[in-house]
Amino acid sequence: MDPLEPTGPVAAGPPHRVTQRITPEPQSAHDLDTHAAMNHFGARLIECGATSYAPNGEWSQNHCFYLCLAAAISSAPEHIHQQANTMRNTIERAVRRARPHWATEDFLGEEVGAFSDFLIWGIPDTPALQDRSAAVFDSRTGTCEIFSPNSPASPRPPVLALWFSGAHYHWVRWAPPGPSLPELLIALLNESPHGQRVPTILTQTQP
Repeated sequence: MDPLEPTGPVAAGPPHRVTQRITPEPQSAHDLDTHAAMNHFGARLIECGATSYAPNGEWSQNHCFYLCLAAAISSAPEHIHQQANTMRNTIERAVRRARPHWATEDFLGEEVGAFSDFLIWGIPDTPALQDRSAAVFDSRTGTCEIFSPNSPASPRPPVLALWFSGAHYHWVRWAPPGPSLPELLIALLNESPHGQRVPTILTQTQP
């Protein structure tokens, strides 16, 4: 069974910002090409759920984004919920500081979940994510957006990765050791066995 089969309805996102497009616009469905690039590194989609448990005993909905990020960096599964809540607080605080109007435009809050754009400001403000690049694969378009710091760490750590179905995030777990940013870009930009490249956007994070 294909571990990368996408499912889910389409969800709206916040207004986009200036980005660097480094491959051509998609001309058709690129799922097969995206899968080929991901499978090159032994990718598996891991369901991390959407409900997180806070220390005060409350359950929070629409947290799949943060649970996936926590799972990607955690070495102790029992700490994932705590890390997810900490990341959510840190990332959303950074987003509110950079885009205060998003809260009134329904782009922030438990009711709407999180958007990958949050990583632009969230990565620099979150100690566990600093100096890490994060790739978000979109199953609706077969594209990939990579959020990367201006001064990546050296040696380059493996890229964190999420798979977005349009309404839900999965953690993309690589086979160890996982690709560095240059290695992932090479796989995305090279033609797949199906004769296409994966349309990819490289977006720099902003402190």
